[in-house]
Amino acid sequence: MSRSGILNEFSKEELLSLYKDMLRIRAFEDETLKYYKVAKVYGMLHVAHGKEALAVGFGRNVQPQDFVLTSYRGHDHAIMKGIDMYRLAAELMGKITGINKGKAGSMHIMDDKTRFYEDSVVGGQLPMTVGIAYAFKYRKENSIAVAFFGDGATNTGAFHEALNMASVLKVPAVFVVENNKWAITTHVSESTAVDKIVKRAIAYNMPGYEVDGTDVVAVYKLAKQVISFVREKKQPVLVEAHTVRIRGHYDGDPQPYRPREDVEEAKKKDPIKRFREKLYEAGVLNEELDKKLQEEARKEAEEAYKKADQDPFPPVEEALTDVFTGKDAEIPSDLLLLSQRDAEKAENMRNITYAKALNEALHEEMEKDDRVFILGEDIRWGGVYRVTEGLLERFGPERVINTPISEQAITGLALGAAMMGLRPVAELMYTFLYTIAMDQVANHISRIPYMSGGKFKIPLVIRSPNYTLASVGAQHSARFEAWLIHIPGVKVVIPATPFDAKGLLKTAIRDENPVLFLEHARLYHVRGPVPDGEYMIPIGKADIKREGSDVTIITYSRPVYDVMRAAEMLSKEGIEAEVIDLRTLAPLDKETIINSVKKTGKVVIVEEDELVCGVGAEVATVIMEEAFDYLDAPVKRVAAPMVPMPFSKPLEQYVVPDANDVVKAVKELLA
Repeated sequence: MSRSGILNEFSKEELLSLYKDMLRIRAFEDETLKYYKVAKVYGMLHVAHGKEALAVGFGRNVQPQDFVLTSYRGHDHAIMKGIDMYRLAAELMGKITGINKGKAGSMHIMDDKTRFYEDSVVGGQLPMTVGIAYAFKYRKENSIAVAFFGDGATNTGAFHEALNMASVLKVPAVFVVENNKWAITTHVSESTAVDKIVKRAIAYNMPGYEVDGTDVVAVYKLAKQVISFVREKKQPVLVEAHTVRIRGHYDGDPQPYRPREDVEEAKKKDPIKRFREKLYEAGVLNEELDKKLQEEARKEAEEAYKKADQDPFPPVEEALTDVFTGKDAEIPSDLLLLSQRDAEKAENMRNITYAKALNEALHEEMEKDDRVFILGEDIRWGGVYRVTEGLLERFGPERVINTPISEQAITGLALGAAMMGLRPVAELMYTFLYTIAMDQVANHISRIPYMSGGKFKIPLVIRSPNYTLASVGAQHSARFEAWLIHIPGVKVVIPATPFDAKGLLKTAIRDENPVLFLEHARLYHVRGPVPDGEYMIPIGKADIKREGSDVTIITYSRPVYDVMRAAEMLSKEGIEAEVIDLRTLAPLDKETIINSVKKTGKVVIVEEDELVCGVGAEVATVIMEEAFDYLDAPVKRVAAPMVPMPFSKPLEQYVVPDANDVVKAVKELLA
């Protein structure tokens, strides 16, 4: 662009403002490197040298109400989104005054006020970008979501699922590929099948743009155009910005994999150097002014770090806070019911199926709160088990979202929407699909409240059915509850009866924390008494399904019915078993368990899941640690052997424990 051209489009003040922001970013990163060398900034450090033009060009067009998401190496975007440089420096030093109380570090900066999020999982922020943008659309806000990510992320499943979902739902999102040609040590020519990443926009029926990401003026102009389009048309776009990585992947990376000439070429394309030359040429900048602006930027960064350096580290007790940032569901006293036996004393009890009980809970909560919406595969027509039947007709397609087969996108959308204050209920068609969705669940949904230092709440529910005794083979017969209770930051609920299913699902939806709600496919058609009126059951409270004095049998989900049959069989032989249905696995109701052990002195734990490292192992450990003196015999466990679930009916029935196995275990224990 000629001297006259640049001044025709921008005033001198506007050009200097862009330059100042680029200097501020570079100065902060340079100061960060100084403190990193003396280990006052620590952990993994990735600096933004080479992509300042991208951060500034887009940052100048992003509005305060917009949400920006980026990947590690995102300090530049944090600064442009308005995060205070001192609070950012304090976070990188692990201080209590950091923007996230020292719980985020360099790779996980996030803030609810400025609407900013940084992710360290490659492509991990893309599914939640769709959810945040959907929340803006749902609430008719004039806001957009802008996601920045590297070229390497475009080869992840999260990228493809997110872009497809964004296009299908027509959400206001801008996806910006910061293509510096290197995904850690691998050049884009070796990792990516297309010669231009922007071509992938065609596959998702969205506009695609290219820009020189080292030219701040070009970036600014395109960003203005693209953001205006997305804000007005409410549909996504993909931008490929060609930029450079001046330094190694991480600080200290010797880059043996990278040709020296490539590094030198990247330095020549330094966006600050290029823009400085243009400003000199246009007469906007001279040596004296340039020196003054660089000194101002350096001083701001230096003072931010000096101040942060004097601050204290968090007290060690802080490590135990912010695991759950939301309030537990508030249950009005007139709606509280603890057990089916209490409910059966009431009038107007109905005998309905487990699926119908869940359906009623969804209907009631969606009627009560317009922040509640549901999403999942095939749910508009009731889903495989008819749980969502009738909801589309009552609440419409904006609140009943039939999604593609995209488990990362489903759970990520739910996460992003929950971060914005909605209350999504996502359905995974089968529990084995957690193997696909686990990144969003274990790395994001469960950890964002903690890493944010309590800034974000995640009020969402994920429903999914366990599967056994249906001859569906090893891949579909998943019981992953033991996996899930090992994840800090989520609640795990697993009801066995229609009464419990309805009352607990209503409570889960009202909880301000993430709840993983496990149903059993073999229970959907089971009938049981359910009150006609509204009621709720507290999460974390087990139910004594049967009282007894000789032995305590602890179980949950479908085995509750086998255990109850076993208890009746034992009763005929004069053995009275107390049956505890855990109902909630995280948090675990230790009080009910221990009180029963004190009464009977003998314990059998029954579960369908595999024996090793199962829920029963955790329950047994709790008993050994907190009620050992009350035991008259070792705790006995009944569970599936360590084999994949077979298809053949006789084999499957042999692997899954039944009432006879429970009776045998109790007799062996008493003997």
